[in-house]
Amino acid sequence: MVLYRLSLKKLLLFSSFGVVAVLLAILLTTNFSIKSSISNYTTLSQMDELTECALRLKKNEKDFVMLDTKSPQFFLSGQSRSTVQFDSTFLRTKKLLEGLKRNNVFSTDELQGNLTQMETGLNGYGKAFKELVALHRELGFKDEGVIGKMRGAIHEVENELNTESSFELISEMLMLRRHEKDYMLRKDTAYISKFDGQMGTMLSKVTSPTMISLLYTYKKYFEEYVTLDQKIGLNENSGVNAAVTRNSAAFESALNSARAVVKDKEQSSTNESLFVLFAVIILLSGLVIIVLYVSSNHILKSIKKLQNYILRLGKGELPEKITVMGKDEVAQMEDSLNELITALRNTRDFAIEVGNGNFEADINVFSNSGEVGESLQEMRKKLSQVAVERTVQAEENQKRLWINEGITLVNDIVNKGKDDIEELCYEFITGVVKYAGLNQAGIMLEEVDEDENPYLKMVATYAFNRRKFYQKRVEIGDGLAGMCFWEKEMIYITDVPKDYSSISSALGEASPKCVIILPLLVDNIAIGVIEMASFKVFERIEIEFFERSVGILAARLLGLRTSVATSKLLEQTKLQAQEMAAQEEELRQNLEELHATQESLMVREDEMREQMHLFQEQMEQERAEANRERANYLERLAVHKRTMDAFGAAFLLAEFDLKGNLEWANGKFLQTFGVDHDFMESFNMLLCDHTIDKTQELQRWDMLRKGEPFIGEVTICNGTLLVTLLANYQPVMGVETKGGHVFYSAATIATSQNVSLVVESESTMLDIAVN
Repeated sequence: MVLYRLSLKKLLLFSSFGVVAVLLAILLTTNFSIKSSISNYTTLSQMDELTECALRLKKNEKDFVMLDTKSPQFFLSGQSRSTVQFDSTFLRTKKLLEGLKRNNVFSTDELQGNLTQMETGLNGYGKAFKELVALHRELGFKDEGVIGKMRGAIHEVENELNTESSFELISEMLMLRRHEKDYMLRKDTAYISKFDGQMGTMLSKVTSPTMISLLYTYKKYFEEYVTLDQKIGLNENSGVNAAVTRNSAAFESALNSARAVVKDKEQSSTNESLFVLFAVIILLSGLVIIVLYVSSNHILKSIKKLQNYILRLGKGELPEKITVMGKDEVAQMEDSLNELITALRNTRDFAIEVGNGNFEADINVFSNSGEVGESLQEMRKKLSQVAVERTVQAEENQKRLWINEGITLVNDIVNKGKDDIEELCYEFITGVVKYAGLNQAGIMLEEVDEDENPYLKMVATYAFNRRKFYQKRVEIGDGLAGMCFWEKEMIYITDVPKDYSSISSALGEASPKCVIILPLLVDNIAIGVIEMASFKVFERIEIEFFERSVGILAARLLGLRTSVATSKLLEQTKLQAQEMAAQEEELRQNLEELHATQESLMVREDEMREQMHLFQEQMEQERAEANRERANYLERLAVHKRTMDAFGAAFLLAEFDLKGNLEWANGKFLQTFGVDHDFMESFNMLLCDHTIDKTQELQRWDMLRKGEPFIGEVTICNGTLLVTLLANYQPVMGVETKGGHVFYSAATIATSQNVSLVVESESTMLDIAVN
């Protein structure tokens, strides 16, 4: 067959040319089919843009009415952001309509009629919107236009009313303003007649020419406002608003109708194009399938030959080499597969050598180049490194095991129940010295001498398997041990000074090569130090063991010291109990002596009666002296009463029980609160009508019942007066004759007319309604 003489490259190239030819045929057919639809798509895009412009015009109209009609900038310049955008969009819409006139799609009578309706509606919409803008500018807002003039007239009327201080006219004015606001908010013409009726009522009650003139001015501006408001339209179906809505709806209706017609034409043209396109695609696709089937059949036969070998390789087999025939792409793949089989055989041999522990075995995979060859070389290096690291890890694990066994030994020594501190320290350093192979060690603990001065005392030493006894005292901060205790940090020395104590044995003595001093710390509190020396330099793992062991010993020593202190305290308690028993016996003996003394006192009673007679005579003399002093006191009391009367004339004074019932009050209090002296006992502060804020008054009395005083300003209402008092409520608890009561004192600091407060409140409501 001719295909076997072609290379895969030429075969695929031939197939590609065939596919490209088919695609070109489909493209030409498609281009011819959809040309008629392009103009319809373009027209629809223009009409969609027209729809978008219509929405923007509507949005600009709404934004103008809702936002710009309240902007001072609009009333100053006559333009706003929304009006500028409306004009810009309006011009863009006109240009789009002009473009549609020149479009061949709109050649039918139906679309021409729709186009005419769109132009008429758009022109009417623009004219109505301009009229709406002019009316709103004339109408104004706040201080602008007719509304601004009306507000100015209102303020002039209110100012004139405030000067006359007539509550009736102020009430009438508030009702007039209410009708005005009801119309402005609800757009109900019924409120216009109510406004006119209320204006007539108010004019009949006003006598001031100035007020009458101001009211007529107010009425004139309100009527101008109503006229402009009705021109604009009370709703969307009246006035200029109706024209805007009608023209906008006409434009949108004509636009939607025209778009539906164009959409139907576009759909019909598209269906025809799709039918032709699918027919051509089906025919040409059959030709492509035939060409691709013939080409792929030839390629698959060549690939299946290679597939059998690759499947065997995938199962882990190493087949014999393939016999290569020809020089095409398949032959090249067969050569590459043969090289892969050879490389896999070499890799298998290398893996066997590595499994036997021979990391130096020779390897030749792809000439030791490429990713696989270089990776195998790198793997051999890393396996050698892993073997070395395992050896190091084993040594590290052995050291960790040594530490753990040492910590277990230390825990056994510390926790076996010894309560003697020196004996515990000796057993500890004995175990540590033997386990770590040290030469000598000693433990010094903090003690306090008779002068309460702390120092370090040697409590245990050990060297060369023998217990040593030293009476050694080290001051805090002196020497290496004192500095270690003071700084609470380890001291590690490998360059030992010459004057350091030497290590002695039966064969002689020598200076150690390494010294380590560790503080005994518990919660960063030092209780002593441990000093160890050796002829060898300590390794890091040994230092870690020493630090952990010392921490365990420090905690145990602190516990023992606490136990000793507790025992001493218990002993002191027992001694105190014995002393109290002795004191009790002594007290019993004293009671017996008191009985004897009582008998002697009875004898002396007779003597005392005689002395009492003499004392009574002396008392008569002192009573006469007391009467003279009482007369002087009454005179001073009268002076004090006159002073209190003067004080009562300036301040409100009263006394209440804890329920708020009045028990006593001076004239100033009765006058201010309007209480008749005959009905004083029926007055209750909590039920008093003069109190404005009864909630605060109830809270004050709750505090008074709890014994908490109150000092502050209190406002009460007395008829037409508002009286502000600086009041002082002072609770007095625990009085045996009356029980708890409250002393009340106050001073008047301000007085105002109640009517002014009402007028001011109504004026504030009026300003809020206007704004």
